[in-house]
Amino acid sequence: MQPGETSAQPVRRWLALAYLAAALLPLALGWTLAGFDQVGLDTPRLHSGDVLAPAIGFRAILEQPWFMHIARLGAPNQLELYDFPTIDNLQLALFWPLRYLIDDWVVLYNLAYLIGFSLIGLSSFAVLRALRMGPAPALAAATLFACLPKRFSIGQSHFSLTQFWQVPLAVLVLVWLCDGDRPLWQPGQTWRQTLRERRLWVALAACALVAVNSPYYTYFFGLLLIMLGIWSAAEHRRWSPLGIALALAAWTGAVFAVQLWPSLAYWVEHGSNQVAALRNPGEAELYGIKLIQLLLPVEWHRAPALHLVAHHYALNAPLVNENQATALGAVGSVGLLGLLARAVVRRHTRVTPALTLAMVVLASLLLASVGGLGAAINRWILPTFRVYARVSVFVAFASLAAIALAIHRLEQRRRWLPWVVAPCVLAFGIWDQTVPVDAAALDATRGKLRAMRTYVAQVEAKLPEGAQVLQLPYAQFPEQGKLVQMHDYEHLRPWLLGRHLRWSYPAIKGRVEAEWAKRVSKLPAVAMLAQLHDSGFSGIWLDRRGYADRGAEIEVQLNALLRQKPLVSSTGDIAFFTLPPPSTDPNVLDLAQHPLVLHVRSGCYGAEHEASQGEFYWCRAAGQLELANDAKVTRQARLLLAVQASAQPCPWRLSGPVLEHPLEQPRGQGSIDVPVTLPPGRHVLRFTANCPVEPLVNDSRQLVWRMRQPRLQELPQIVR
Repeated sequence: MQPGETSAQPVRRWLALAYLAAALLPLALGWTLAGFDQVGLDTPRLHSGDVLAPAIGFRAILEQPWFMHIARLGAPNQLELYDFPTIDNLQLALFWPLRYLIDDWVVLYNLAYLIGFSLIGLSSFAVLRALRMGPAPALAAATLFACLPKRFSIGQSHFSLTQFWQVPLAVLVLVWLCDGDRPLWQPGQTWRQTLRERRLWVALAACALVAVNSPYYTYFFGLLLIMLGIWSAAEHRRWSPLGIALALAAWTGAVFAVQLWPSLAYWVEHGSNQVAALRNPGEAELYGIKLIQLLLPVEWHRAPALHLVAHHYALNAPLVNENQATALGAVGSVGLLGLLARAVVRRHTRVTPALTLAMVVLASLLLASVGGLGAAINRWILPTFRVYARVSVFVAFASLAAIALAIHRLEQRRRWLPWVVAPCVLAFGIWDQTVPVDAAALDATRGKLRAMRTYVAQVEAKLPEGAQVLQLPYAQFPEQGKLVQMHDYEHLRPWLLGRHLRWSYPAIKGRVEAEWAKRVSKLPAVAMLAQLHDSGFSGIWLDRRGYADRGAEIEVQLNALLRQKPLVSSTGDIAFFTLPPPSTDPNVLDLAQHPLVLHVRSGCYGAEHEASQGEFYWCRAAGQLELANDAKVTRQARLLLAVQASAQPCPWRLSGPVLEHPLEQPRGQGSIDVPVTLPPGRHVLRFTANCPVEPLVNDSRQLVWRMRQPRLQELPQIVR
């Protein structure tokens, strides 16, 4: 020992090395297990589908300060993501400074995913140390949690859901909440004594970090706080734990509201979008968690026999979807079963961390299982959060923490035992819960990415900077689903890989801005080209996979009209047509780019179609319609719609500033056809329908009346 060196200094050095190992060991494993050692950082783990949606944020910040407005998407308007932010703000903010060092979104995206291994390892290790576990078992459990099967099976397709480094902090708060020996707040304490309590400040900071993570984890944490608060209040026979739980849940909700403030302000100004992320309450049971899936081996297990077990279940069992990614692995499964036994068999009345972890698991299963409390919440309170299987990360951390605690207790027999057992458990766990890298698939992804990047560069070489391109077929955003053979979000690829063109996709469905591309894509080829000319468009990107005939019919028409053969991608899936020089007349552009739109602002469900009646909307008893004129001139139009009540009599009324007098249908049946003058801007009409409502079977909607074929028919005269 050097002069002046205390006995505590070597301990601190060893602890610093342990934290360094908690960051680097998961990082090294993630680098290898995800295949970065074979294809590097310039290849995404997936090439299509959901992986493209969260990539929006990483691509956007390379060319602008933030990602909520993206000028090069949603042409001729711009994409505004307030209704559907693709990743949480904190995750993107952590990697925002790297935009000055990295100019490739794929590398930035992969680097963020890779660093997630270190962040999860560090937070897990810190929490396990706070729970008084030794460094060896804490490091083993933290590494296994950082390499949870979910991180590889879902990977980058749901980026914020796999960056779950705040979840261990949430579990720590739940353990502290139920600690009867050292509660977060002691009744009778003065406010000065309370403010000196370090645990309380750490808990508040942890709640804030959870609140700026994925909304799903914020939601689950709030519910678990209340459930554990109720249990702790009953266990300790005092109300203070429940009061603390409610206060922490309120604080978490307040921080979440602050970080969601841009979207909240947008909804106040423009109305809520009930179409962008429409959820059915029954989906809570479809995407619920199942105990058997937690305990089953991971699919594509290294052991052929275990792979067959998991694969057979996935092929033959009902309700297999994203919940298939909840497998814990053998180590986590042992911890889960041990905690369930601990919840049932109690040796003493004292509330220990192990007992609290058992209650976290029990509460999570009670909440998220198929037919559990989550199904009741979605049915009668809030249907927004449907994939309750995502609570599995809380179960996983509690289960692995139980294993770490069991290994730590071996120290009571021999001090060296944890240092022998922990590495063995870690090695077995990594072998068991991860799967071999499919190098051929990664090589194929890299080849496709490079080919598409080359093709997009060829397209951009044909057009001037800032030129606008229509993308066909029209695809809704978000969550269109598969169009024939075209996967969701495929239209994002030219923007992700390009540099200077503006693209028509995406615009948020349920908003006025989505109407332009939707209307133009339905026009006959002659009318479409005329509209594109007047709207300032210079090209058409046609994805043949989105058509049953691979675009043969529309390509024949475009070939004949444009007298050119398209530029075809190397795979033969994409055809690009260059258009004649577009109009530069500002008045023509203004009117063509901003058609009059009758928009359902609130009170109605998504558009439906019937062969006999065309487009229609089921609506509630009250709501708002919006008449949008985003051009710079006043325009004349006719407001057209048909009213059809579900039951009669049903007095129906529509009123607003652009109507000379309220429109009424005493029996809730009839057609509306009235002239309206629309100055520039958006004008709100309010409807009410005093109709009896009958409950529906397997449908929680309030279907009061039906609005058929609503539209604004523009008249030729224009008042300047």
